[in-house]
Amino acid sequence: HDLAFSFAAFAAAYLLSSYLPTSELVITMLLLALAAVALTRNPSRGAVVSAFAAGFGGWFAEWNLVRIGHFNHRDVLLGGVAAWIPPLYAIAAVCIGDVVAISM
Repeated sequence: HDLAFSFAAFAAAYLLSSYLPTSELVITMLLLALAAVALTRNPSRGAVVSAFAAGFGGWFAEWNLVRIGHFNHRDVLLGGVAAWIPPLYAIAAVCIGDVVAISM
């Protein structure tokens, strides 16, 4: 487990998704690549499952918030939600898993 790397990956993903002046699709591809790299540093079944679960769960939560009118996204390729949301949540899950691993 490499907490410094996973935290840096999450910080980079967050900054890219917030400030990179390019298309939603380009940001999504960059974050997917970053998520893949983060998972190669911790390829355990738990890390992969939690990354996919967080990616879907985060998107689903935000999709529901958009659907009921409590939130909106500038980028909306994925059902009114930014397509880069699932890889951002996946990277966060890897980082949280590394925090948990260190604290045990």
